[in-house]
Amino acid sequence: MIHTHIDTGASVDLELREALLVYASGGYGTERVYVEVRPIIDGPDGPEYGAGVPADPEYLARMLRSGTSRGLDLLSPRLLAQGPEEAAWWSPAGLHRPLFVAGSRMARHSGIAVRMPALLYHVRDRRLRIRALACRGRPGPKTPLYIAPLWNIYQNGSLCMGTMPVPTAPPAECMDAWERAFWDSAFTTPHDARLCGHPKGYAAMLRALRTLPRFPTPWLVPSEERLEEWLTKR
Repeated sequence: MIHTHIDTGASVDLELREALLVYASGGYGTERVYVEVRPIIDGPDGPEYGAGVPADPEYLARMLRSGTSRGLDLLSPRLLAQGPEEAAWWSPAGLHRPLFVAGSRMARHSGIAVRMPALLYHVRDRRLRIRALACRGRPGPKTPLYIAPLWNIYQNGSLCMGTMPVPTAPPAECMDAWERAFWDSAFTTPHDARLCGHPKGYAAMLRALRTLPRFPTPWLVPSEERLEEWLTKR
């Protein structure tokens, strides 16, 4: 029997028609991959697999063309999870230009490009939460999280959004807009005392990050959470 659950975030009628099975050779040498397509048929106990046939290039190309003509959406490789009015995604480590409000003690650092770690963004009910990541690739459910070394973020990762513009589209469809809104807003207050592990403090960290090739992992403060645990926390 086949059990499955798909949350599309909307009222959509779906019918399970066929399945693709991927076989890969083990052992040494060049890996070989075979794809088989099996129809879904009505069995005595519910849906079950029918007899399989090879999925040749023509079949795969036809499926892609069919999906595109029906409005197939390609998911961003950065998207980790989504639901109604909720999405989580990650952005790789790179250069950012944090803005600090005029008159603050950090104003002299405002707008200067610095290296930042990979970041995990989570939007739920139009509220944004952020954690840092030490991994270089796509994170998984058990990936450890770190405190984002940024102002305006509370201990639990929630952002004090202030006057930051909030995108109105479903978050999975406007991840870039959420990130732009965040980075284009000025930081005003350090809400977490554990922002970084730099021995000389936050300002010294920002100065050093102007010339470093990558954010040093030892400067990240562990949050003692894993990705899946944090995303499901209410």
